[in-house]
Amino acid sequence: NHFVNLIDLPADFGSELIDTVKKVFEIRQKQGCEGFNLIMNNFPAAGQIVMHAHLHVLPRRKGDKGFHTI
Repeated sequence: NHFVNLIDLPADFGSELIDTVKKVFEIRQKQGCEGFNLIMNNFPAAGQIVMHAHLHVLPRRKGDKGFHTI
């Protein structure tokens, strides 16, 4: 099925998506990944240019120059 963004995802599919993210992280942990960020752009105003629902899984390591919370 095609879903444009998070708003279109049925709840059960969203659960499957999160389960997949967990599996990806387990694999990446074995490769030295210490954490990850999830990014999902929803609607053009938020930067969505590919019109299907998808998550960006960004592997992280302590001390890298990625996103930081305040």
